[in-house]
Amino acid sequence: MKKTLLTVLACIALFSATAQNQINPVETELSKNDLIEGYIPPVFTNGAYICVQKYYEDETTYQGWYSDTVNVINSNLQVERSFVVDIDSPEGEYDDRPLSLEFYDLDGNMWPEIIHTIYTQTLFNNNNNFEYIKPIYSANPIVIQYDYYTDEYPIERFDILTEDGSVVNTITLEDGYLARPYIYLIKFGNKFYIYIGVANSESEEREAAWYRIDQQTQSISRVENVPFKVFPTLTDRNSDITVQLEDGTNAREIVVVDAMGREVKSFPVQPGQREVKVSTRGLSAGLGFITDRKNNAVKIIVR
Repeated sequence: MKKTLLTVLACIALFSATAQNQINPVETELSKNDLIEGYIPPVFTNGAYICVQKYYEDETTYQGWYSDTVNVINSNLQVERSFVVDIDSPEGEYDDRPLSLEFYDLDGNMWPEIIHTIYTQTLFNNNNNFEYIKPIYSANPIVIQYDYYTDEYPIERFDILTEDGSVVNTITLEDGYLARPYIYLIKFGNKFYIYIGVANSESEEREAAWYRIDQQTQSISRVENVPFKVFPTLTDRNSDITVQLEDGTNAREIVVVDAMGREVKSFPVQPGQREVKVSTRGLSAGLGFITDRKNNAVKIIVR
């Protein structure tokens, strides 16, 4: 038996200084069955919108899935437009969420946002249509076995679809590499990047792939390798991270930035220096980035 997962929609009301004023319900076209898929950061739309999809769950198998219909809700909580999306996950997945996308504004203008499917009008182009990212799954995923867990890389590319279902762009991985359904959208130096963890099908080595989004030319291009290497990228507090600078790198400073874009540590680089030790002492646990102040960054996680 299928049942609809009930969700609570919080409506914002105005309060006055007097306690006698009543809070009246807002007239809205939303129902109690509607699930807000994610707040859309205003840098991605031509107005104030949220996207709403119905979510369903089978109470015997606990298999969950989303409706294919997306309702675009304006600031009056009215449905302004609707469109159908193609976002199926592979068969057998527990929850029909095709993508886990985290948005980080390293320019410090916004808190980190975790969005499972981002709908945007202005990220990939400047028209009024909504676009979204669809992962395309491979028939032969990479499965990497570690001591305590298994890591799977099942995605061969990411398509950018518009609301009419047409493909407007593609994020292509290098030959022999596959990705996981977890990506990072990063605003850094007033530029937008997509950061994807990939694995090599032969060596099983994991790497980071950066892609620059150019809204003016409506293009997505792979960024050449960052001119420094960072290891380990997963570390404990009160330990050191090594940053190796490549020959010809003219970085004068290595900077640690937290997930909210705040600079938390900096380390000077002397002429000819090729290695910098970055201490994690005093850093908060969680996601961060090591940068050279030249729009190059590597993600780190402090446990």
